[in-house]
Amino acid sequence: MYSLILDSGNINLVVGLAKDGKVIDQIDYQAWQKQSELMIPEIEKILKNNNVSPKKIGEIHVTKGPGSYTGIRIALTIAKIYAMALDIPCYAYSSLKVLIS
Repeated sequence: MYSLILDSGNINLVVGLAKDGKVIDQIDYQAWQKQSELMIPEIEKILKNNNVSPKKIGEIHVTKGPGSYTGIRIALTIAKIYAMALDIPCYAYSSLKVLIS
């Protein structure tokens, strides 16, 4: 199963793609205050580069902070929209817990 990973709560924009729990590709770069413009094109890019249809995504993982209020809302909103459109689960995690893992 493929998983989509999203984070835009801090300076970097992060989009990851995992298969069976292992990250197979990621996009991670500084995009402060441009996350809302860049996240969806980056999701499309990572899926295309890995020949993965959005319909093959089985779950979404997104960070819920701490971080920039607007940045957090961007990733959460996009994650929820994808989850609703694809009828898949969406899981939210603390950014701090992700960093120490």
